[in-house]
Amino acid sequence: MNKNKTTFDKIPKFTDFIQKRDWSGAITLLEFERSSQMSNTDVNKRIDTLMWLAYCHFHNNNYKGALELYNEITTMQGYSLEVHTLRALCLYKLGD
Repeated sequence: MNKNKTTFDKIPKFTDFIQKRDWSGAITLLEFERSSQMSNTDVNKRIDTLMWLAYCHFHNNNYKGALELYNEITTMQGYSLEVHTLRALCLYKLGD
């Protein structure tokens, strides 16, 4: 049983990826989390996951991917209005 605990401790956490600026690793973890939230009715948790996912795409120079995620967020009830500013940054980076 101690062996399983050690294996569990070795699984990287989201904050580990962010601190290391490993955007691809963070995106992989967040995409998994996103797919597991499909049936989750907590819209705030889904928005939070999408916000972090868009943040990681932006910092990974995938501005189009980030923009698509921010657009998806604007279709959800209760999103923060800062999303519009973040969308504008993506459009600026894309040259649109």
